[in-house]
Amino acid sequence: MSFIIPTSVFQQQWPENTLRRLFFHVDDEHIPAVQEMLDAYTKTIDTSLPVTSRKTMMEQYETETRASKVMGNTISVIIALVGVLNFINSMVTAIVSRKKEFVMIQSVGMTKRQLRKMLIEKQSIVERLRTE
Repeated sequence: MSFIIPTSVFQQQWPENTLRRLFFHVDDEHIPAVQEMLDAYTKTIDTSLPVTSRKTMMEQYETETRASKVMGNTISVIIALVGVLNFINSMVTAIVSRKKEFVMIQSVGMTKRQLRKMLIEKQSIVERLRTE
């Protein structure tokens, strides 16, 4: 149930309570003066009065967007770090498996010179295929 009563009547009826809602319709040119008056009122006269104004709404919006930006940047950094670590892991795994492959070929009887020659020939074939 909503009803509107004057401030003085409300304070006489319920002296220990603060106003529930008080709306101001202020022209744009008078907003800074009214904001200063409300700030002074809440600091000196009624400190328990919650005030919601354009200023507080803008501050709240900036705080929320700042928090969203921080979370977004943190998630982006984590995803980038996972990508870099995945790349490093892939490269190390490929190198280790390739070394094991060369050791296996040499254990069968291929010499280092033959292995080197095989790799050079393989590289030249790959380059020829790329140019075609």
